[in-house]
Amino acid sequence: MRERTRNALTVTLSIGTLIVLAALLAALSGEPGQSDRGLNRPSTMFTDESGARAALLVAQRLLPSAEQWRMPPTALPPPDGPDQAPTLVVSGPLLPLTPSQADALDRWVGRGGQLVLLLDDDWRIERGDDPVSSAGYLERHEIHVHGGEWARKAYRPVLVEAVGPEPLTLCLPSGCKLTGEGAPLGRRGEDVVVAGAAVGQGRIVVIPDASFISNDSLPRSDNAALLVGLCAGWGSGRALFDEFHQGFGQKRGTAALAWAFARTPWGWTALTIAAAGLIYVFGHRRRFGRPVEPPAPDRASPLDLVDARAGLFRTAGSAALAVNVICLNLAHELGRALGRPVDLAELYRHHQQSSRPPACLEQIGRLARLWLRVRTEGRAERRDVHEAGNLAAQILEEMAVD
Repeated sequence: MRERTRNALTVTLSIGTLIVLAALLAALSGEPGQSDRGLNRPSTMFTDESGARAALLVAQRLLPSAEQWRMPPTALPPPDGPDQAPTLVVSGPLLPLTPSQADALDRWVGRGGQLVLLLDDDWRIERGDDPVSSAGYLERHEIHVHGGEWARKAYRPVLVEAVGPEPLTLCLPSGCKLTGEGAPLGRRGEDVVVAGAAVGQGRIVVIPDASFISNDSLPRSDNAALLVGLCAGWGSGRALFDEFHQGFGQKRGTAALAWAFARTPWGWTALTIAAAGLIYVFGHRRRFGRPVEPPAPDRASPLDLVDARAGLFRTAGSAALAVNVICLNLAHELGRALGRPVDLAELYRHHQQSSRPPACLEQIGRLARLWLRVRTEGRAERRDVHEAGNLAAQILEEMAVD
């Protein structure tokens, strides 16, 4: 047999083996008797209107850390541990809780965690031997969710003092509200739309809208600002976004499936064949084809990153959200430099009365007034975005010099 024919046969057998392994992995990843519930879910995995990818990107930009959580609640690290996230955001979960998971959530919150629930109805707990476990999770804490008309959403100002002194324009379904023993954190008229319940050293925050942070709810509202404010004001400001109860548990990961397959007899056979092939290739120094020069590394320019983000805001048509993001980011950077939370309006009044005001005092005042006008009117022009960006850059430059 010629060497060329032998190499072609080896490549063919290798490709056939990979196809068989891929088919086996695909068969193991399926769960018989269960079907997908559709792609219409507020998951940070999705970028369509019903997804919540934009909220995750905003949180990753403004918070110290924001990550997806794809493990059950029983695996949550302690919220008071070093470099651990003290906030867990659960948006419209598709899967119910088990009694052990509900107990684990209560213990996690009791140790100082903040659980932010965005729900249209109570979070169902699977029925167990204990009759108490048949109740919903929020019913345990005497909070009742009344979902509104999802097709009719209204933009109304809501004052949430836990986030800031100014009202936020929130996009919520008409008629949604919360009742029960939860402490009101925000009202829309007479209806409570943001409530909290203390559990040990932590708290549970409930908003009666499963699509509160969906991509179509963010452009013309302050929903993202409220979520970021709740996370930033609790502990270290780190946050986790629950994907386990959206059906994206880590058990579906490629590494976990490969490890499960490797522990089977067929897996050991495949590993043995792969090891034999590697020994043959490296032992006989076989190379398939000619050597190829390594590709030149891509060089990312900071201007490309700026253009990409500007294009995102331009496509979304949300100048008000862009101004809010610029101001929140500036307050976060100043807070890290000063070692305490910073509010632009209070910072302006403080330096105005100081004997040695900074050189950027006028810029701070102009930016604070611009931000207040945008939040009050709920809209902004493109020139407002340019002005906010220029003022923020001047303030950061002057503060760095001081």
